[in-house]
Amino acid sequence: MNVKRRLSFFYGIFRYYFRALLVIVGSYQLSFMPLYAQLEPGDRGIPPVETTENLLVSGLRVDVSASSGETARLIGWRLAERRAWQLLWAKRNDFDRDETLKDSETPFSDRKLDSIVSSIVVEKEEIGPNRYIATLGVEFDRARGGALLGLRKDRHRSPPMLLVPVTWTAGAPISFEWRNAWQKAWAEFKTIHSHIAYIRPTGDNLDPILLNTTQLGSHNKAQWQSILEQYGASGLLVPEIHIHYSWPNGPVSVLFLAKYGIDQKILARFTLKSTSDDNLPMLLKAGVEHIDAIYMMALFGGNLGDDQTFISIEAPASEVATFTQKIMTKPVESYNQNPPVKNTDHANPIPVVKRKVAPLAPTP
Repeated sequence: MNVKRRLSFFYGIFRYYFRALLVIVGSYQLSFMPLYAQLEPGDRGIPPVETTENLLVSGLRVDVSASSGETARLIGWRLAERRAWQLLWAKRNDFDRDETLKDSETPFSDRKLDSIVSSIVVEKEEIGPNRYIATLGVEFDRARGGALLGLRKDRHRSPPMLLVPVTWTAGAPISFEWRNAWQKAWAEFKTIHSHIAYIRPTGDNLDPILLNTTQLGSHNKAQWQSILEQYGASGLLVPEIHIHYSWPNGPVSVLFLAKYGIDQKILARFTLKSTSDDNLPMLLKAGVEHIDAIYMMALFGGNLGDDQTFISIEAPASEVATFTQKIMTKPVESYNQNPPVKNTDHANPIPVVKRKVAPLAPTP
């Protein structure tokens, strides 16, 4: 019996210290494990598709009949180039125009148009035996076509503006939490036609954490200033949409809001509708162009620039220097309560009494 008691006693001690050793080893290993943010994995990130500064005119519909489908296609492309050249100048803002160029629709030969056309973008096409129906886009080379269009080199641009598109659907807002159609519409937008210097985040890495809808509702100026400096921006633009579906695969209505600044100031709002949700990408594309025009009008009106929220108001240096100079040059006699006594008796001058100075304390 004594042997069994001794064995059970040592067995209990061994179990106690063994468990303590496991806890210590486990905590030691966890201390070296990397920590990850609590962000659920998902399909995020849409990089901007624009990589060049070419001039693009899209949405050109052509309907051509010819002896064959290939011939109709070539004729349709020629017509699209001519229409794009006529429409390109109308899409440019007056701040880009050179006043010396009087006629912007000067007819050019097809060879000259081919020399400045960079590519033909086929958005949608249908080819038949002797007919060609398509929606095309024409991209002009800016270096060669800019001189013919009379574009100014000193183009007026806004300060860098951070763009955060927000979508409200089913009563919930999203920004970069996952991919959405509104983010895709802004990623596909050609900013070469705009005077706004957009900074478009891709939506991956830390973008869903720094630029989520909760952060957009914050009014912490110091925090926003740190975020804007991280992205190299001077202001914040928040284009917001509210999507309303009448029923599945039915009519859809989209409310667009052009907001600016951390205070979410609304510059303008408008609504676009469609009979089917299949046309939602077209509605969003038109909404992007309209909101960009709103931001440009605000820029030219002086309402869109560096966010004054982050600018500290200080006294001008000239006023500070003048105030300091007045204090430093003020005569000392003015601080005396008794006016100085003048001595009129030159025979008996007033003796000058030297003021006794208190002795300094001995230095230890």
